[in-house]
Amino acid sequence: MAITYVVLGIILLTFGRRLFWLFVAALGFLTGYSIAMQYGINTAHYAIWLISIICGVAGALIAIFLQRLAVAMAGFFAGAYLMFHLMTVLNIYADPLFTITQFIGGFTGLVLFLLFFDDALIVISALVGASLVVRYLYLDIPVGTVCFVILTAIGIACQYHYHPLDRHR
Repeated sequence: MAITYVVLGIILLTFGRRLFWLFVAALGFLTGYSIAMQYGINTAHYAIWLISIICGVAGALIAIFLQRLAVAMAGFFAGAYLMFHLMTVLNIYADPLFTITQFIGGFTGLVLFLLFFDDALIVISALVGASLVVRYLYLDIPVGTVCFVILTAIGIACQYHYHPLDRHR
């Protein structure tokens, strides 16, 4: 399972802006997995995977057919995931505080995506990708933090580096 997250993190680090549908699908998968793990304590592992895959496919379909909604959803779920990761790193698991901070992170991500879509997508997909890689390589906090910062910078640089056919840059 960890290798899947690391590979997904590397893809999001380098191609998050160009593969928006994959970014939204990955966020759907991660959200589905987190919810299934958090609330489905006695659920079989295959059921957790099935829920995650269904959420990922739903995210991809929404990204393809309902792009405005996908932008808002991607911002919300990316912000919530980043806040979840931050709270986990800080070992803060108080249930009401944990849920409230995820909503605050989600709302912040939603607003950023709606206002500054392209730049926000690059930065947040790099942050999500770096957090996936660092989290599932199971690095210590000091080493993981340094790797997180370096990977985020590399991801942002890779995504800002323009392709000759890219009209936006």
